[in-house]
Amino acid sequence: MKIPPNKKIPTLLLALPLLLGLSTAAQASPVTFDLNWSGASFGNSAVATGSVTLDSSLNDGSYHEIYLPNANVTALSVNVSGASSGNGSFILADFYLIIFSETSVLDFSRQLVGQTGFADFSIFGTGSAPIAGYSFIIGTNGGRGDLLLLTSMNPLSQPVPEPATLALFAIGLAGFGIRRRA
Repeated sequence: MKIPPNKKIPTLLLALPLLLGLSTAAQASPVTFDLNWSGASFGNSAVATGSVTLDSSLNDGSYHEIYLPNANVTALSVNVSGASSGNGSFILADFYLIIFSETSVLDFSRQLVGQTGFADFSIFGTGSAPIAGYSFIIGTNGGRGDLLLLTSMNPLSQPVPEPATLALFAIGLAGFGIRRRA
């Protein structure tokens, strides 16, 4: 169908794909971090490893008490070994609270431990799951076992925008180009 020369395509219709593309790209996205704790600072050989998936909207330079379950935390796992008590594997359902605190916005593409502004990452478990005692420190066996210090919180690779989002963005740009020529 040919558009008569005196009829112009409304700018809104041309801008719609661009706006949709930008709104999709601007949404917060989940970021998964590998976690490592060590008991070496406390004279024990206990270690814990795991991962947590946080919504990037939490990276706003403030203090967050996140009661679980919560849409801002979609996964959490912790594996404790070498402890005097409380060894085992724990999942999101074994925890009731996470404290994630910043004094400034962090770079979620880099190691968080050691970044200026990273104030706390503490997890609070139920039963024999690890529980926080102080900032960055967990106690095994519900706090009755060994103490471990968070030594690293490294992000896994960042998500790549979906092809559909990029296509909408490209269509929107092309629409503006066509509109300018008309």
